[in-house]
Amino acid sequence: MDDIYQLTKLSAPERDQLVRGYSRITELERLSIHKEQTNILRKRKRPTEMPMHEYSYACLLIALDARQNLLSAPGRKRPITNDQAAQLSQVRREAIIGKRGRRREGKNTKLIRIKFFQIIKSLREDGFSWREISDYLAKNHKHRISHTYLHKIYNQLKEAKDFRRALK
Repeated sequence: MDDIYQLTKLSAPERDQLVRGYSRITELERLSIHKEQTNILRKRKRPTEMPMHEYSYACLLIALDARQNLLSAPGRKRPITNDQAAQLSQVRREAIIGKRGRRREGKNTKLIRIKFFQIIKSLREDGFSWREISDYLAKNHKHRISHTYLHKIYNQLKEAKDFRRALK
């Protein structure tokens, strides 16, 4: 890890903070950061003694740090160039756009996906109707979920699983 410090000049707590911040940003922002990481990988020469995975991680940290510095520059009343102002505006736009399509998964949807999907699948294969499955879950698992909601969510999850299976 000493090599990472030499390349990034970031202490371990600073690196941890940057990675935690990475987990809180939108996917669109992450893609932008990885694009910057790729640019850094191509521009800099990797030290010969440093393994590629460490070098790649260090470049990711440099990209995260550059983004953090860009976002905090106006708060520090540090002068920024027109290019940096345009880049800051773009980062802020990406943060807003990335949050548009994200909706939290509902409690019942999560229950169906994690706990009841295989049960529902086997009951459907045995010829149970959606109403009977709803009654079964209420009686045996103490969760009341309407038959129409079960049908809708089950089909969505099944399509997503089939799609992922087709990609493999």
